Amino acid sequence: DAVSAEMKAARFSGTSGVVKLLDNGDRSGEGIEYAIENWKATGPGGALEPTIIGLWHSERGYEWADVPVWPGNAVGWDAIPRGIALCPPGTQFDFDLNECGECPLGTVSTGIQCVPCELGKVAPERGMVKCLDCVGGYAGATGMSACTKCPENSEVPCAPPPPQPSALTLDPGPQPSTRHPAP
Repeated sequence: DAVSAEMKAARFSGTSGVVKLLDNGDRSGEGIEYAIENWKATGPGGALEPTIIGLWHSERGYEWADVPVWPGNAVGWDAIPRGIALCPPGTQFDFDLNECGECPLGTVSTGIQCVPCELGKVAPERGMVKCLDCVGGYAGATGMSACTKCPENSEVPCAPPPPQPSALTLDPGPQPSTRHPAP
């Protein structure tokens, strides 16, 4: 027991930082540091090499030194390609808290960032992945969480006006039929 207690109390430096053991013998997360690498082209020939773009510390969180380059040579956090997610659907990554959090009402996400619902759609619950069409009302602004009820005794369908066409299109309407019904 004395040897076990001494080992658990010991601290030493390892390749990933200071190593400290918990009472159950597992390694403590204290003092852990990871390098975050990104494969980047080194020149016009297209050769790829790993480049450290940041560090993650167990106490300080993320520290970014550079922006990532994604497949297709998209650069930066705003250029994350569709299909690459940092978090589960309906959430977004909070770099200050170093964790995923649910998208608020009126927004949706596929794991990268929360975006407001478009005009005419709503997200009535937190953590939604798809905006819903308004039924029995309208969404006259982006980022709404509930449909606005139509005014009582409305004579016209309650909805924002449709966008105006950019070019004039003529519709000749119904054409007379040349077929005659059978006798």
